[in-house]
Amino acid sequence: MDTPKTIQVAAAVILNQDNRVLLSLRLQDAHQGGKWEFPGGKIESHETANQALERELKEELNISIVDAAKYLQIEHEYPEKKVILEVYRVTSFSGTPEGMEGQEVRWFSIEEMLNLEFPDANYPILEQIRHDYFRVV
Repeated sequence: MDTPKTIQVAAAVILNQDNRVLLSLRLQDAHQGGKWEFPGGKIESHETANQALERELKEELNISIVDAAKYLQIEHEYPEKKVILEVYRVTSFSGTPEGMEGQEVRWFSIEEMLNLEFPDANYPILEQIRHDYFRVV
């Protein structure tokens, strides 16, 4: 049996002052297309995860990271590939986020995010955010 290809990805949980999270809608023709995701992308062989995240957020959203910290790491196996997500929490950035690749980008409350469809590898991130920020009274 063939071992699936492993892809390393840097992803961002971008929070604003109201604890709203910025998400991108994957283009329909992309893997897991039409689902919301945490912005980011593939880590190139010459990059650290942090460098890849800075590059991807500039390319995808036209923003620059001011403050970010490692949040969690997730490994997920799809039938065709394995992904390792290096997830950062971005609490400060410069610029106004916009979909530079034609994708929709939108701010969501934690509660709103619970009703969205994500790629399978993103659900552990959503669960961690829900645990950290969503307070049940």
